[in-house]
Amino acid sequence: MLYHTGKRPLLTVTCNKFSVNYNQVKILFGRNESDSEYGLDLTHFTNPQLKITYSFTEGSTGQWASNEQKVTIAALVAEGAPKPIGFFMTKEIYAWSKASSGDETIDLPRDYPYRYIMLQTKDCTVPVYAGISKVKISCDYDTFVPINETTEDLAWENINRYGMIWLQSESIGDGSDTDIKAYCQMAWNWGCDTQSWNSGQNVVAKRPYSGYTTLGRATTGASSGSDFTVTFLADSQRALCTHYGWELFDTEVVPFGDLLSSVDWFDPKPWKSVRLILTQAQEADIASSVVLQQVRPY
Repeated sequence: MLYHTGKRPLLTVTCNKFSVNYNQVKILFGRNESDSEYGLDLTHFTNPQLKITYSFTEGSTGQWASNEQKVTIAALVAEGAPKPIGFFMTKEIYAWSKASSGDETIDLPRDYPYRYIMLQTKDCTVPVYAGISKVKISCDYDTFVPINETTEDLAWENINRYGMIWLQSESIGDGSDTDIKAYCQMAWNWGCDTQSWNSGQNVVAKRPYSGYTTLGRATTGASSGSDFTVTFLADSQRALCTHYGWELFDTEVVPFGDLLSSVDWFDPKPWKSVRLILTQAQEADIASSVVLQQVRPY
């Protein structure tokens, strides 16, 4: 949804056992909810099915309460709308365990035009642009190179295109002498603003990492005017954290021009070979994948 519309999907994150986490995933088959040119026309298919694979670690050994996970499906049906000329087909086309160096070369399909490519380095500890440092598309072995870019430059372009993301989460102190994490689901975490909830003790952000920020609480010195020090959150101390950053769910997108304009999308058919070449860096053994969105006619 983010790369379609520029809007972040609904996402509420809390570590409070008395609260509920919500996550909305919107699958669009056109440029937006009101696109009359592109959409999924199920009359062209014999047995369409939606299959959802999930895995929750529940109970005392996991992060989720037992038997409390719920999935709700809602469909937006455009009754009486004009017949669409095609739809956007989004697939994971490649997955591998990322190395800390070297190029990963992926042969791309040549059947339908490309709208965008999305890269993911799942559960990374550095930004996506740091783990995959360069992106190149080579047609017919460099006869034509439509993209050859440093991934950090691409990330900055995407921030300019979509705007920085903000996410709010709730964390709870457990009284132990360990840092409490405030989770944010962004690989490029720029840190967070903090608020203390129902507590006279000040929560402070200690250090941002990919996917989370460590928290502490500020305490004053023994005498007036002393510098404050940072210790661990008190037991049951609640903290609201508003994170800012980019690379939601450890992803970076490679768009082909203006995603709203069909004249910008890339047609691979004139070429005998189209290869995606990703330069790997820093972390190794990171579960990584490539998602390709294509424009498929009926």
